[in-house]
Amino acid sequence: MKDEWYFADKESCQCYIINTWIEAEKEYEQVGFEKGRRLNRAVWLISAALVTLTISTILVTIFSD
Repeated sequence: MKDEWYFADKESCQCYIINTWIEAEKEYEQVGFEKGRRLNRAVWLISAALVTLTISTILVTIFSD
């Protein structure tokens, strides 16, 4: 711990902790939002791959004569 915070009064320490907590909370919300977007994109890509595989299989069985 830095000397300035060790010897600071209680109110200064509380303000510092609250301010850094607010910034950390905003950062966690942003990271969570980004992870959610990536997860949604991954689900859509997997769904598209499954649809493509299904269509490919159907076309192969139809035209395999």
